[in-house]
Amino acid sequence: MTRSYSSILAVALLLIIAGATSIQAQVNWWRLDNETAITMEWSKADFAGRIADELGFFNTILFLGAQIRVSPSVNLVAELPITTWDVKDPMVYDLGWYFYDWEDEQAIGNPYLGLEYSRPGAPILFALGVRPPLASDDKLFAAVVGLFGAADRFEAFVPDLWTFSLAIGGRSSATVGPAYRFLIGPTLLVPDAGDAEVLLDWSALFGFRGTIAHAGFEYAGRMILTENYDDLGDRFDQFIGLVGGLNIGQVEPGVQFRYAIDDEYREWIDFTFGINLKIRLGAEEE
Repeated sequence: MTRSYSSILAVALLLIIAGATSIQAQVNWWRLDNETAITMEWSKADFAGRIADELGFFNTILFLGAQIRVSPSVNLVAELPITTWDVKDPMVYDLGWYFYDWEDEQAIGNPYLGLEYSRPGAPILFALGVRPPLASDDKLFAAVVGLFGAADRFEAFVPDLWTFSLAIGGRSSATVGPAYRFLIGPTLLVPDAGDAEVLLDWSALFGFRGTIAHAGFEYAGRMILTENYDDLGDRFDQFIGLVGGLNIGQVEPGVQFRYAIDDEYREWIDFTFGINLKIRLGAEEE
């Protein structure tokens, strides 16, 4: 049996091959804390258009992470992405130039290894990291879920791609009251074949942190620096998000909602929503 959503799937496959250039609001945490912890982020992409009728509920992205405090100012961090593609009726897809099995998939992406520096009580943040190319190149639809559902880290799902990132930013140091966090910096994409690309990423979160709960608004974007566009606006993708959660001792459960400002992105996905969890394994030293 075949279906004819060839334009949708062809674009999705081309996004993997070429490397998409979208970004969503980074959820993560209110502060880059000097502590040892394990983290979990789970999100679901709400696909738009006719293809949504063919998909099940569990088109999801899972990031399993850990951070290890190695000094009062330095954390080592690691992250493993896992995506799931869920369809209602397995079949064979005919793209005209390619046949692909339309069935459930699950794939591990490119892991992240990094270092974060922030002096206790100081507002300045530094972060650098690398993603080695370990993503599978034969789980294309699972990769599509990651590209659209976690576009702030789409490079985690592109096969045969090295990623190097650097960011600088600031944060509020108060544990209760108005809170902020912002980051900006370049990301270098180096594919096994083709030209390298440089992107500029940024995100800013503003809100309030109480003794038992926190909530805020986030704005994020990405600009491609190494391609030529007639329209400057084509270089940008921008997103907004709402985040909230509870502070329960060493445990911080939370929720997240993200929405694209750009119309072109919303042709493919309406929004994403999800949950996250952080479990501290040691007391923070300020």
